[in-house]
Amino acid sequence: MLLKIRRKNLFSLSFIIFLESFSFLVITPTLYRLCVQPHFNMLPVNMTEPMRYLVFLALLILPAVGSLLAALFVGSLSDYYGRKPVMLIGFLLVALALSLQLLALAFTSMVLFAFGRILLGVGVCVHVVARAAIADVAINTKRMQYFSIYLAACTLALCFGPLVGIFLSDVKLLGWFDISTPFWLGLAIALFNLVLLLEFFHELPGGNRLQLSRWSSLKQALVYFKRADFVAFIFGYCVVSFGILLYVMSHFYFLHEVYAFSAKDIGKYQLLVGLVMTLSLLFFIPMLANKYSLQRILAVSLTTQCSLLLCNFIPDAMLQWLIMVLLSMATSATYAAAFTYFMDIFDDANLGVASAFLGMLFTFAWLMCSLLVPYLSKCSIYKVLIFEISLLALGSVLMCWAICKFKRKPLV
Repeated sequence: MLLKIRRKNLFSLSFIIFLESFSFLVITPTLYRLCVQPHFNMLPVNMTEPMRYLVFLALLILPAVGSLLAALFVGSLSDYYGRKPVMLIGFLLVALALSLQLLALAFTSMVLFAFGRILLGVGVCVHVVARAAIADVAINTKRMQYFSIYLAACTLALCFGPLVGIFLSDVKLLGWFDISTPFWLGLAIALFNLVLLLEFFHELPGGNRLQLSRWSSLKQALVYFKRADFVAFIFGYCVVSFGILLYVMSHFYFLHEVYAFSAKDIGKYQLLVGLVMTLSLLFFIPMLANKYSLQRILAVSLTTQCSLLLCNFIPDAMLQWLIMVLLSMATSATYAAAFTYFMDIFDDANLGVASAFLGMLFTFAWLMCSLLVPYLSKCSIYKVLIFEISLLALGSVLMCWAICKFKRKPLV
């Protein structure tokens, strides 16, 4: 019976997270148009184009700011109250945030829209709770396979969410489509997720109320910073994420400038990256997890990523497609193994906080990349590539050293 609940929770959570990620990403393509095109009246008509771009960048990163501020509190509360109540509140916040953004579009209020973006970031912290819930249901030896399914759901949403958002906001496709259509779809998905969560997700027997107070898991988590391997791992993970994200964000410019890839070619390339990562996470990574140790998978995948980035110096356009396939598979393995290692190092009573730390590190790396990419685009393409390889190599050394010191039981 317990095994049945575990499997039901895994697949229901993965589907719910796919929908949640999709609802968040489907509205992303509208942000640039809202800021740049004056006829939406979201910004003063006389505002310059550089200022409009800065507003767009601010809207893009505001959810990340909201997530950074709320993640630890959300994770700690889920350790005390249980996963389901906190996720329900998260989906309600997502629905409220999307409703505020729809009101902002109706009343052309950029301030209200920006507040809705921050609130959306707080609501998206359901990912923190979902990762902890997956760690709850996964037996230790199965955690990597379970996290692979979770990551596949997120990646699949990343493939199709923005694409659907572009079509839904195109009035030429259907007469009743407009800039608000993706927001209405996102709101409907958020409300539907509430129903799915109530119906299909079940707390494990005994719940997650393992803490003596609301913030005890947060206080206990600070003890982990006394461990050199823990500090090395989180710093290495952040640096690796920064290097990979920077490579992904700047690589399309690299393909356009060096190999004259058209916008259509880059679109195909991006979609293929997502599909390869999804298939790797669903089939290839679970197979690796059954045959090899966590330490070996992480060490090999990190080394492979560094090697593949070096291959970009070989002047061959067709080679870029092969690099993309192999790099997508290696990146999938890196994140599935890193998630598993990080959750294993924490005590079972602190998984919510562990998941929060993991999310905060990735969000911080994404935030820094978003701010740096406009400036790095003015630098030499190959200098940026050397910088990315250096970051990945440094982070890889730190993470590999940390996993060599791996111990299942925390020192608390």
